[in-house]
Amino acid sequence: MTADRYDALIVGGGPGGLTAAIYLARYHRRVVVVDEGHSRAKWIPLSHNHAGIPYGIAGEELLRRMREQAKRYGATIQTDRIGTIAGKADDFEARGSAVTIAARAVLIATGVENRRPALDADTHRDALQRGVLRYCPVCDGYEATGLAIGVIGANTHGVAEALFLRTFSDRITLVAHETIDLSADDRSALAAAGIKVAARPLARMDFSGDRVALHLTDGSELHVDTIAASSSIPSSARASPASMRRAI
Repeated sequence: MTADRYDALIVGGGPGGLTAAIYLARYHRRVVVVDEGHSRAKWIPLSHNHAGIPYGIAGEELLRRMREQAKRYGATIQTDRIGTIAGKADDFEARGSAVTIAARAVLIATGVENRRPALDADTHRDALQRGVLRYCPVCDGYEATGLAIGVIGANTHGVAEALFLRTFSDRITLVAHETIDLSADDRSALAAAGIKVAARPLARMDFSGDRVALHLTDGSELHVDTIAASSSIPSSARASPASMRRAI
């Protein structure tokens, strides 16, 4: 492995990281993007909230265009996973499985990682394509306008997502994927917004029909038009070793 010197290393090649790469490259900075290739933007069948693209764009195509644009201005894009970053301002060294990179600055753009429901790959892909499984309320909320929405995740994050989606629909049910962990304030806020809370946690989901069947642990069923899977974690918190977190 050889150490290359860059003005900036960007860890993560999703829309955020690639936007930064485009700007920095146009500032005549020497930029490298290191990305594993797992951006959750790849899962978007059609995104409608990008300015200047009135009829939507698939996530894969959006990423392809952004990579092309970044490289047009001189950015380098490498496929790898950065395992460690050490150093200080103006003198960082990052190591992956195949690269060692020296850079004056490091930008962590790893975003968040979805916690996928327990679905096989084909069912998961089909549910996304049909719009009956959604991960981003900001991206997809408009498309769920007026629908019966099941928000999976009866915890603080799930409550926040359910309340946000209330902008788009008054038919929302919050369903715990493991345990129901709601404070009195959470329940009060949900009740004030007219959001229902399922009495039991989720056992399994069935996407085979026109609507999604939610089977609860007590044997009862709920039926909704679409699922908002609220569980997500920062990718850097999951993937970054302690040495990376300390060094930055």
